[in-house]
Amino acid sequence: MSRNERGIFLSKEIASKNVTKEDIFEKFGFDYRPVILERLKQLKNLPEGHEINFFDMAIRHEGSSGLYLVEEIVGTSWVFVQAMFENRESTIHKHEGKVIELYNPLAGQSLLNVDGVDQELNPGINFEVLPGQVHMLKTKEKACLNLLVMKNSAHIPRSELHIPATQYN
Repeated sequence: MSRNERGIFLSKEIASKNVTKEDIFEKFGFDYRPVILERLKQLKNLPEGHEINFFDMAIRHEGSSGLYLVEEIVGTSWVFVQAMFENRESTIHKHEGKVIELYNPLAGQSLLNVDGVDQELNPGINFEVLPGQVHMLKTKEKACLNLLVMKNSAHIPRSELHIPATQYN
C-alpha cells in the first residue's frame, strides 16, 4: 500500500482524539513499540529493514470497540496492534480464504471466543484462529493489548478482512 493509498484509507476512519500512544503507555505501564518489534522478529514476520509505522493517535473503526495503534501490511500478512479497554467486545466475525489470525497478547487479559468456546488470553499465551472459524474478542475487568498477525492476508483490502456474522448467518 503506497503512502497515498494509506492516507486515503486512514482518512475514512474515525480518529480516537482522546487516545494517544502516551495514554496507552500509561494504561499498560510500558512502551509497547520495542516489544512489538521483538515479537514480530520472533515470529519471523518482520523482513530485514522493514519499519513499522506506529500511530501517534489510536484509530477506531466504525462499529469496533478496539483502538488500533498499528495497521499495515508486512510481507504476506496484515499486522495490527489493538488495545481494548475494560468491558468491551468485538463483533462476531470470520475471515475467508487461507487467512490465519495469530493473537499475541502483550498485556492485560481477554477472552477469545472461537466457534462458541472461550479461550482466556494472557501475555505469553498465543492463539491461532484458523480459516473460517467464527470468533470475537472480549474484555471484562481488565483491558488488553494484543499484537494480531493475519497470515496470508496481504492481498485482501483492509475493508474486506472481517466478514460480520450478519453476512453469513
